[in-house]
Amino acid sequence: RKPGDAVDDEGNVCMPHRYYAGFSASQWQIECHTALIEVEKNGREAKIAGIEIGYTQNYDFLPGIWSGLGISVNYTYQHSEKDPEEIGTTGLFTQPLPQQYTPEHSANTTFFYEKDALTLRFAHRYSGVQLINDGITGGAIWQESTSILDFSSSYKINNMFTVTFQATNLTDEVYRNFYTAYDIQNSAGEVVYDEGSFFDNNGTKSRTNNGKSWRHCFV
Repeated sequence: RKPGDAVDDEGNVCMPHRYYAGFSASQWQIECHTALIEVEKNGREAKIAGIEIGYTQNYDFLPGIWSGLGISVNYTYQHSEKDPEEIGTTGLFTQPLPQQYTPEHSANTTFFYEKDALTLRFAHRYSGVQLINDGITGGAIWQESTSILDFSSSYKINNMFTVTFQATNLTDEVYRNFYTAYDIQNSAGEVVYDEGSFFDNNGTKSRTNNGKSWRHCFV
């Protein structure tokens, strides 16, 4: 059977008509079957607004060994939102979620000591809840807030040798992700569940935390 021929006695055709000469898309005629087409395109506009404040000070005016103390602090607040966009021709629209990896609250604090050959530094990093993936069908993945403390030090023995020591994540912080659902539909195509954006207080704040566990066996 050639492409385009009838597939039954009634003359029904359920495959593309193809022509031997020419490759123009206008020569294709699709009947009966549903074609699923994926299209990649740029999103619409997104807006980010915020404020950042910082403070850095070397306390070299203090007497003696205290003159090596210093501090550096900065805090950032930012609010971002992407414009809703229709998903194909379904009549459903994407959620006005924030930009990925753009937490509303973040801060860095560093206490340091630099005197003669010795350097000590405690650095704390805080990052609030942030969106990390909004390309999941029917939902989005977020990352929990994190609070991490690092320590670093060095001592210069001479112009050729320096001893260093570093300790990271002293708070034993872990990265945890959670999922919020939206545009969950029933069989009739009606949206029956929509948690929206976490920042709009519509998303669930309940989490599942697994603590320590012990198992004892007697055989």
